[in-house]
Amino acid sequence: MKKIYAYLLIVLVVLPLPVLARTFLAHRRLAFQTVGCATLLQENNNESGPGTQAGGVYTATKITATSSPSGPHSICSLSFWHMSVPTGGAMVYDIYDHNGGTDEPGSIISNGTSDSVDWADVVSNGWTDVTFSTPPSLTAGTTYWIIANASSATGGGTTYKSNNGSPERVMKAGTPPTWSLVTSSRALRYRLFTE
Repeated sequence: MKKIYAYLLIVLVVLPLPVLARTFLAHRRLAFQTVGCATLLQENNNESGPGTQAGGVYTATKITATSSPSGPHSICSLSFWHMSVPTGGAMVYDIYDHNGGTDEPGSIISNGTSDSVDWADVVSNGWTDVTFSTPPSLTAGTTYWIIANASSATGGGTTYKSNNGSPERVMKAGTPPTWSLVTSSRALRYRLFTE
């Protein structure tokens, strides 16, 4: 009889422990995935033909901060899609306010410059994520410009995937404060993340 009880104890208590452990760990992983900089706020991700951003040039695309949710939005990270990258230098991404008089980028918003990323760490033909040491805040429904800053790029420019998504369809290039229109029918592929 004691052997039977011992067998039942093993079946009912010992054997289920790995299952319970896996279940617990799965829930822990899910919990970690829902905290930190992991919430996609908005994106422009319709793939179209490639465009080329020359080294030393800023390329800007106009966006409107989403009104759903209502905000304000604390931006902890953004991603860009690059097809190829220069051979050296570093990349930063800036968020500018909007100059409605000229329909161009105005000034960098508070905390609007990302941490720099070496070109060696930029993903070719894929998404590259950059973070902000202090998250900038975007006001819902307000126009901004997201700018790929290749001012320190060496060995040529970067080729990125653009898209014809609407209404974010104005792309400009140049060196601030001088901008020239690249196209009114395409925009950089990007993703904005919030905490």
